[in-house]
Amino acid sequence: MHRRIALFIFVFSAMLSPIQAQLSLSPYSRYGLGDLYNPASTRNFSMGSVGIGIYDGSTINRINPASYADLRLTTLDINAFGIYTQQKSNLNTQSLGTSGFHNVSFGFSNKKGFGLVAGLAPYSSTGYNVISKHELQVDSVSEPYSVSYKSEGGLNQFYLGVGVRFVHKIFVGANLTYAFGTTTYTTSSVFENTGFNPVTIYSRSNLAGLLPQIGLQYGDTLKINTTVDRAKATQQDIKAVDAALRALDKEKAALEKEQVKAGNWEADQKKKIKAFTDEKLALETAIKRLMSNEDQNKKEIGQLQDKSYRIGKKRKKLERGVKARNREIQDGFSFIAGRRKKLITRRETMEKELLEIASGKREATLQRKKTVLIRVGGVAEPVTNLSGSRILEWDNTFVKDTLFNENGNVSLPMKYGFGFSLARSNRWMFGADFSYQDWSGFKFFDDGSNLNGALSVNVGGEWVPNLVSTHYGDRIAYRLGGSYKSSFLSLDANPIKEYGISFGLGLPIGRFNAVSASFSRVNLGVALSRRGTLNSNLLEETTLQFRLGLNLNDVWFIKRVVD
Repeated sequence: MHRRIALFIFVFSAMLSPIQAQLSLSPYSRYGLGDLYNPASTRNFSMGSVGIGIYDGSTINRINPASYADLRLTTLDINAFGIYTQQKSNLNTQSLGTSGFHNVSFGFSNKKGFGLVAGLAPYSSTGYNVISKHELQVDSVSEPYSVSYKSEGGLNQFYLGVGVRFVHKIFVGANLTYAFGTTTYTTSSVFENTGFNPVTIYSRSNLAGLLPQIGLQYGDTLKINTTVDRAKATQQDIKAVDAALRALDKEKAALEKEQVKAGNWEADQKKKIKAFTDEKLALETAIKRLMSNEDQNKKEIGQLQDKSYRIGKKRKKLERGVKARNREIQDGFSFIAGRRKKLITRRETMEKELLEIASGKREATLQRKKTVLIRVGGVAEPVTNLSGSRILEWDNTFVKDTLFNENGNVSLPMKYGFGFSLARSNRWMFGADFSYQDWSGFKFFDDGSNLNGALSVNVGGEWVPNLVSTHYGDRIAYRLGGSYKSSFLSLDANPIKEYGISFGLGLPIGRFNAVSASFSRVNLGVALSRRGTLNSNLLEETTLQFRLGLNLNDVWFIKRVVD
């Protein structure tokens, strides 16, 4: 437990440090608040960033807070990114890259339909450095000059979310995000052949505010009748039982090693208990001796009694610790023995069925019902305002002036989305999302905008061959997805759209824990996308993005006497 707490403190300390990585390298981030952060974890990212109708008990799905209610264990999710982008125009091509921290989230659960999540991540990012060449006609003389456009910064966010099982099949949740940060835009004009001083205009904005999000999910099951060959189906079931038995044998072997360690630890604890017992007995003897003259030795007697009490308390703590550890190990053996007995009984029953099928006592075909899990969900972010200040400064080397310095609000439009998923538990999952945000009402302080509505479509899924298999490759999660985005930008009558495909792997760490149903993973994701157009001398971007995620889950906050 101490190691877990130390990890918690380490990651939380990292969260408090500046995390504003340069998520964007695109000149398109000049508009709105910049490129908005994708809240998808590496798992969701690998599946086309689908998530509104998705849930998983061992991972944090921040896209829909209603899914927090499904968390079974304490979960830590850390993600990093790397971006390589090629920007192409009708005149030239350049390649850029960046990498850094993406987000960290903590999830806590009481296993009774309640989940709490907190984390830190970017909210938006701007980042570009563009230089354009021009000519100025002065008295019939062509004067070349260049203008550079540069931006950096963006908003960070700290979020706190909760999800609850409202009734049996309905889940509700909410995220409350505090967004904050600074964005700087710089425009510089430099004349090449004259004595004109360069002119630079700085625009800097500081924003902060609360951004709410609500989520809803409804889950149900679909029973599908299928006709299967009874003998083949029974043989497959026997193989599955054998795999489960092998997994239990490995769990038992690991537990036996732990029992040996516990035996050595118990012997050491008993030595300490005996030492405390002897010391307490010696103190009690000394106290009895001093009691013959209680008035004269009152102070010393009180000190010895206090020491005796503290030693007795330590001894009881060690005794309880020994009992708790032995009980924990025995509970593990009892679970494995009970599970093994059920599996063996089931295997014997299926072997008898095979004999009856071969002798004609049972029909050759079998009607089976496959259970498909259905989950539909929705999310909404109401119209909100960020408050802050912005300053505009002008500088030509000799003279520096503040053009204006004002306080105001930035109005963010409402966003809503719908999604669904179909899944077989611990085997496969497919989902799709649709979301829309009307940016025509976006206001940056007193400035209006010519932005449009933004539509996103995301589809994806994952497949796990056999979660409890002894073969490592069978326990890997294989993921694939795609996305389409019609952004809020339309430049020179050219809508700026983005298409992308993604894939990834969920690599299990260690074996599946049958007792706590925990499965930590290292998640890898890759996405290839294209945004923009070459029409009207605009920019076309091809981006390759990498994601690395560490998803750890375990049982925390169980009352234990020792570690």
